[in-house]
Amino acid sequence: MSQDQTVSGGIVVHSRTELYTFNVGPDALTYFSVDGTYTGDLDGRADEAVVAVVHADGTRSSYGFGAFTGKVKGRSGTLTWKFTGNVIEILEGTGELSGLKGSVPYAIMPGSTTDFTYSGVVSG
Repeated sequence: MSQDQTVSGGIVVHSRTELYTFNVGPDALTYFSVDGTYTGDLDGRADEAVVAVVHADGTRSSYGFGAFTGKVKGRSGTLTWKFTGNVIEILEGTGELSGLKGSVPYAIMPGSTTDFTYSGVVSG
């Protein structure tokens, strides 16, 4: 995969474990872990640590890191990534995913709290 390629698919959250919540001024911060499955061009399991902030005006911000084991377009290995807002940024890969980079936006499916879609570009 030496040139840019589009990836898309879904994410299903199997569990979300809240570790703690506290307020910082008018904002509420929650730290939690997530176990999920990626389907589509990314096919495998991921564990993520997330900090979510609900701001006084009702808007939300999410930050975190994840570890993925599976396949990307048929190539096997592991990935580590970080995300800010609603974009996953691939940091590094192992196995056939070594050298893979990319930016993959995601969005929650309307009416759900556990189903997401993703679509982005990877290269490497």
